Amino acid sequence: MPINADMDDKERGTKVFRVSEVFKINIKERIDLRMALLDDLYNHHFKAVGEPKMVSKEDLKDKEIYLAYRYLAEKCYIEATPISGAGQASSHRCKIMVAGIDYIEKLAANS
Repeated sequence: MPINADMDDKERGTKVFRVSEVFKINIKERIDLRMALLDDLYNHHFKAVGEPKMVSKEDLKDKEIYLAYRYLAEKCYIEATPISGAGQASSHRCKIMVAGIDYIEKLAANS
């Protein structure tokens, strides 16, 4: 039987997964994690006069933290540069970019 847009999931033979069935943390927690990391990099940027923050390989072992940093980098809110060298594999230098600063400041101005 051909599948069309008017069919419901049962007719298509597909299962609809609820977010809670697929992920261990919910969407709100994921958004909060990304915002906390971006806010941390924002504050670090001004305290460290624009120097990048070192993010350890231990922190990046947590898949949620790793994916949150990756998301922020793909949105061009941060730059994450891997550090190579003895004992530093998988550590990163993370720096907030102009788009990330603007985003944080826009949220603060609208609250």
